[in-house]
Amino acid sequence: MQRHVFGAVRNYAFTPKPHFDLGEAMGFMDFEARRNYPARACRAEKGLARLERAIGQFMLDLHTNEHGYAEINPPLLVRDEAMYGTAQLPKFSEDQFRVDTEASQRNDAYDDFDKAKGAILDFAEKHGFGAARIAPHHVGGFSYSPNPDRRWLIPTAEVPLTNLVRESILDEKELPMRLTALTPCFRAEAGRPGAIPAA
Repeated sequence: MQRHVFGAVRNYAFTPKPHFDLGEAMGFMDFEARRNYPARACRAEKGLARLERAIGQFMLDLHTNEHGYAEINPPLLVRDEAMYGTAQLPKFSEDQFRVDTEASQRNDAYDDFDKAKGAILDFAEKHGFGAARIAPHHVGGFSYSPNPDRRWLIPTAEVPLTNLVRESILDEKELPMRLTALTPCFRAEAGRPGAIPAA
């Protein structure tokens, strides 16, 4: 594997500090706020919050003004079909945040019914009753059967942007479609540390 190096490595007259130590020392990052947030969360304040906003604005302006992208402000909640259509489900179900609504909880009861039905049909097959197996798809402990009332927080803007054309036939003149968005990304990725690493 070929290694590429760009620029020269800087030599400092001091020991550089990790970004989280600097952020906290300058009053730009609040880790004590973790009592209100889940693990791995940090609140950006003051200049750092403005910098984050400015970088997002700069990139949106760059893509829309100079590269012909259309800016989209998509919803942050999507249905099962959108997550499945972008391959987030079922494989990455454990990395996603599902929002349970009253309707989706009712439908989860139907999912449980489907599991029970699958077990009954398995029993019927084993005992020669000729029943075909009908059961939800299982991957990593997640039982996937499409649920129109289930909602997910988006793991990336790719999910709602890609689904803008789901189940559509596009005219070749409309291609390529260049879309951009600035959204939060809700992910609970496996292997991420639960706390800020030590220096």
